[in-house]
Amino acid sequence: MEFKLDCDDMDALLLIDPGYFSALDDDILYSMDILLDPLGRSELICDFPGEDWKTVWERETKPVLELSRQGKLFIKQFSEHKVKMGCELVHAEDGEELTGKLHIPTGKLVAVSASELIQCLAYPELEMEKIFEMDFKEGWYRVAWQEPGKFKYREMIAES
Repeated sequence: MEFKLDCDDMDALLLIDPGYFSALDDDILYSMDILLDPLGRSELICDFPGEDWKTVWERETKPVLELSRQGKLFIKQFSEHKVKMGCELVHAEDGEELTGKLHIPTGKLVAVSASELIQCLAYPELEMEKIFEMDFKEGWYRVAWQEPGKFKYREMIAES
């Protein structure tokens, strides 16, 4: 499947089953906002006066990174440059190393920019502009972003 990615700097491509939207509370959304600013270039630094941003970033991003490690979402960050490209979602060949994992419990996969997700979950009256949404077989997947512009996946037999 082909899709267009148009991501500003300090943003990310997020893949998630919408069944996990309810797990993204205000604390997680704030953690994700900080994750998008590893260099401390936004007004978020004002929330931590006198603290080293690298230390803040490492501490405050743990909740969202833990969700990623658990396979509840996949994030590909674009924090240092704007990205505008055609991309593909493709099935990986057997033997290809895919280091991430993603759980799709409801059979829906949504791709959205992280900034759009943060805004729309914080303000539910807004309509989310999704990059794509598609049906997937429910289950666990191995996933990886491979430059330039290929997102690969392969179904897992069981969660690991």
